Amino acid sequence: MPKESKNKRTGNIYDRIFRENAEYIFLPLIEQLFGFTILSYKKLEVKFPQTTEREVDFLYEIIQPDSKKFILHIEFQSNNDPLMLERMQAYHSKIYRKYKLPIKSLVVNVGKQKFTARNKLNTDEIFTGYDVINLFELSKDDLLSAQVPEVVLLALLASYPESQIESVLQLIIKKLKQIVVADHDLKRYINQLLILSRLRNFEHVTEELINDMPIFYDVEKDSLYRKGMKKGIALGEEKGIALGEEKGIEKGIAIGEEKVIEKSVILLHKAGYSATKISEAYDYNLEKVIHIIDSYKLKNES
Repeated sequence: MPKESKNKRTGNIYDRIFRENAEYIFLPLIEQLFGFTILSYKKLEVKFPQTTEREVDFLYEIIQPDSKKFILHIEFQSNNDPLMLERMQAYHSKIYRKYKLPIKSLVVNVGKQKFTARNKLNTDEIFTGYDVINLFELSKDDLLSAQVPEVVLLALLASYPESQIESVLQLIIKKLKQIVVADHDLKRYINQLLILSRLRNFEHVTEELINDMPIFYDVEKDSLYRKGMKKGIALGEEKGIALGEEKGIEKGIAIGEEKVIEKSVILLHKAGYSATKISEAYDYNLEKVIHIIDSYKLKNES
């Protein structure tokens, strides 16, 4: 038997022994070494399906005499693991996400060599929270003064009265035309503007404005779902009249929807959106989205 496999099997045996006896051996020892009293405890679930290491060694909810609770997490190690700190950090995140309690993490070295692996994070490695940017609180004027198109687009989501939406849209488009050189890039940003407008329910205003402005943008290529429905219904009526049967209308609607969805997928793909994002946005089958994109690539690369 290879030495590595033998060591792993032996380690697993030791792990099992320590796990089975941990509450009798290590809880009294921990009380003594760390100076706190355990009033009661209960065993917790140790499996976390989404972690690389699927199971922690020892996990208990500890209740102290003042009724304060915390999670005691112990890992048993018989050798130095240079990635131990990263493992413990990953465990900490998963445990806290599940139990929402403070965590005391310990590694018990059961080997004969001093444990030298790093056991503390540096200050810049510690997650202490996150900042929030509320786009609706930002100044539209500051965003409009930017020279980066992606930043200018955010002016749509900034702070201003809803009555000013048309003027804000006009300023955004005007600025984009000033700083974007290539027509195809301008089309991409205008399409993104139209998509972003849905976050504020401004899409109808944005669409009408785009239709009225000579900005080299073909709104017929836009992905608005209701346009697809209108085209599908019109096509269905034509086919229904031509065939003299009701099924023609239903078939036309389906054909119209599929054609417009296909154009929309390609347009969003060209604008840089992933197949997953497109699928989620339209609640459209991911495999079909991927097929449309692959077909488009094959057609344009051949």
